[in-house]
Amino acid sequence: MRRRIRTTPRLETLEGRALLSTTVVMEHEPDNTPAAATAAELVVGNGMLLAGTLPNSSDSDFFHVHLDGGTSTFLNVRTFGGLNDYMVVYDASGHALDVVPPGGSGVSSFPVPTNGDVFLRVGGVGSGASFYVLGLIDPAPPPTTTGGRTADSEPNNTAAQATRITLAPTGAASFSGTISGPNDVDYFVVTAPRSGRMSVSFRRNDQSSLRLDATDASGRTRLTILSDRPNFISFINVQAGATYYFRLTPLRDGSPSYTVDLRLT
Repeated sequence: MRRRIRTTPRLETLEGRALLSTTVVMEHEPDNTPAAATAAELVVGNGMLLAGTLPNSSDSDFFHVHLDGGTSTFLNVRTFGGLNDYMVVYDASGHALDVVPPGGSGVSSFPVPTNGDVFLRVGGVGSGASFYVLGLIDPAPPPTTTGGRTADSEPNNTAAQATRITLAPTGAASFSGTISGPNDVDYFVVTAPRSGRMSVSFRRNDQSSLRLDATDASGRTRLTILSDRPNFISFINVQAGATYYFRLTPLRDGSPSYTVDLRLT
């Protein structure tokens, strides 16, 4: 039986996203097939760095990662060397969940299979060798709140009209709404009951594009998310008693709907 590596929380940073992470998990050769994949387990809400080398373009490295929870996982691929690396994410049946092509953004999000098992294949094109790092985060499951999900209450097109959100004792809250047209903007406001790290899970419910901005009471932007993918998660640090605003704006014509889940830890 392949031994899985459990994560223990530690703070790491990858491309501006703060991750609760673990020590880097290095590939173990031979790992050129799913059956020989380097295995690791990613705990809910934590992160992980996977790293390895490709001596040439004919080599492929596989990782078998078990995800304990969450609806999507995000990877940021960084490579160093002569090869232009790519990555493919598969479920246990071999179905491709997402592809990060050579020269692409390096960022992936994908639905987590029911059994939690995914395989990551890293390869490269070109000449030479490369060293790569994959950063992963497994978001916590959508939170439940004592009062259910908060819907936007029109008019809420300005900060002064923002729909109020109240975090449950667990630190969770959820809100949703629909942008009625290109000139519509939705504002929500929340006051942090305690200091900590707040995860912001942003899901658009159709194919329209949206932008989410989180600002503090002074108007300083703390977070911006562009919904070019159906799911995204990021984090902001909040202070007890401080007020934070979430602004949803459309990026093109349409009537996009959205859901945002918050979790304060």
